[in-house]
Amino acid sequence: MIRIIKDVIFSSYFHTYRTLLGRDSTKFALGESKLARRNPSWTMVDIRDSDLNLDFENIPYALDAHDIRMCYSSHMFEHISDDAARYLLERVFEKMIQGATLRIEVPCVDKILDDYRYTPNRPIAKYFSQSNEKELVGQRGFDRKFAEEHIGTLGAISCHIEKIGDDYVHTPVYVSKATFESKLSELNNEYFSKWCLSLQTADQYKTHGHINYWTKRKLVGLLEDIGFRDITEATTKKTFFDIDLSIERTHRHFYSVIIEARK
Repeated sequence: MIRIIKDVIFSSYFHTYRTLLGRDSTKFALGESKLARRNPSWTMVDIRDSDLNLDFENIPYALDAHDIRMCYSSHMFEHISDDAARYLLERVFEKMIQGATLRIEVPCVDKILDDYRYTPNRPIAKYFSQSNEKELVGQRGFDRKFAEEHIGTLGAISCHIEKIGDDYVHTPVYVSKATFESKLSELNNEYFSKWCLSLQTADQYKTHGHINYWTKRKLVGLLEDIGFRDITEATTKKTFFDIDLSIERTHRHFYSVIIEARK
């Protein structure tokens, strides 16, 4: 009931705002959908149900934008390939005004894997395994093996999307704990992440669950190559460049890296 009430409130606010004030075409939110009915001042860009519907993998394409002064993305870039990520950010960069700002949040595989390797009680692994136990095993009848702790870590890096009823569910790939820990001991974080992603079938990969991995070094390197400057690691609820943080959802910060930059 509480969820229904919240949906009604958000929907009413979103549509009223858009009717009276419209949206700001200079504020771009990548990977955000109008279905969430939040942050109506932002121009939302995603594959469907957005202000600008784009298949980021269908390269080349034109970005219908100009004079972008602010661009935000949270937990979207793990859903697209390296080529798609580079092409999208290059198009955004081209459409930005000088001094425009960018803020990107992605899951950080260094945090996720170092949690499993080195951290007592493995809080990140437990967060995901407990979520899987509740949402996959408890609510949707998945096998209890999907609530195992190592699958919490594995699924945070590599998962596909299943449509179950009206919901789209992030479903982890599965291997035994022995196989997982053997590979983790053999490989560094980068190559281990690539191994995790390789566990998906071709059909699973096409669902665009988590099909890419990110570290601070990888994201910063990409932004440097494109031409962004003043690249800085930020924290939740704090911006160095006056980005409108009303759009930010802060619940994933503990396993994420947040990077800000300017054109």
